[in-house]
Amino acid sequence: MDFERKSDSVVILGNGTSTKNINYSLLPKDYDVFRVNQFFLEERYCLGKKVDMVFFAATHLSSILFNIYKKLNTKREYDIKYFMKCMPYEDIYKTHYEDEKDIKDYFLFYDLIKQMPYILEHAKHNISTYNKRVTSGICMINAAIFYGYKHIYLGGIDLYQGKDLYSFKLTENLLLHLPDLKTNATTMHASYIDLEGLKLCCDYFNQDFKLPECAEKEKFLEINKPLKEKHLKETREGGIYSICETSSLHAYLPLPPASLKASHLINYKKTLNRRKPLTRIKDVPRPSYIDSPLKKVIHKIKHGIYITPTKKIWHIASRLRYSDRSPFKKLAKFIVKKFGIKR
Repeated sequence: MDFERKSDSVVILGNGTSTKNINYSLLPKDYDVFRVNQFFLEERYCLGKKVDMVFFAATHLSSILFNIYKKLNTKREYDIKYFMKCMPYEDIYKTHYEDEKDIKDYFLFYDLIKQMPYILEHAKHNISTYNKRVTSGICMINAAIFYGYKHIYLGGIDLYQGKDLYSFKLTENLLLHLPDLKTNATTMHASYIDLEGLKLCCDYFNQDFKLPECAEKEKFLEINKPLKEKHLKETREGGIYSICETSSLHAYLPLPPASLKASHLINYKKTLNRRKPLTRIKDVPRPSYIDSPLKKVIHKIKHGIYITPTKKIWHIASRLRYSDRSPFKKLAKFIVKKFGIKR
């Protein structure tokens, strides 16, 4: 299975609330569309039904989401052509990668990122140093660069800032699967790591990107210079642009050039931004453990809900398994792999 882009432009929408405020007058005439995770829970179509590629995180919810995507196609609620599982390059995922690398139903992000050493080396550094990873929104931009898009339009990537974090209502079943969504209590991501990731993407186009002044900036610039000289010898034409003025990224990105805009006769907002049918998919399936008392207890213990030290043990093990100086590296890897405790 090979991905075929149909345009030099791609519109990438995250799940942030700024997705509701797309400036449709900035869109080009022709473009592909990337969406991510639970985008189908939005009450309105932001860019119509066509989705060229949907990205989904490698979590316990990934198989559920993939089945929903196929159902969306069957119901003709959306027209999704390709699927990408954002499986990271970490040791803990290597076994899963070996099991899934020959699956033809979806692409694996791991296969892309290992061919982009400039981004990969930075990602490894952030994991070993901070135990942080970029969000799926940045992964979509990485993929767009890999597939050769010249013009990348961004919206809905809001760095988890603002009162309302998502472009959709957090549904009952979704929160049963991912309770941390309600408080954004994730330890995997940080807004500054996403900004670093976006700067790396802008470097591919030799596009100016000013990181905010903070302690992390000096550390980033220190490791960035040799990696950039080694792995990014050529840049390309094009750029990365903002199409949502209410997005946190709007302050860091330019608007698209006027020369790329579609004709003023095209009313994108009227044709693309429409309410969905009443029969739309409004939630994910209920977790199977909910209706089994024993499974429910096991689930809560595993996720550190009953026993809070569980999460602390996981985080300690997670950090140690990447440290070459730690005598407990092998033990930490075993704990994470054996028990698979979710963050």
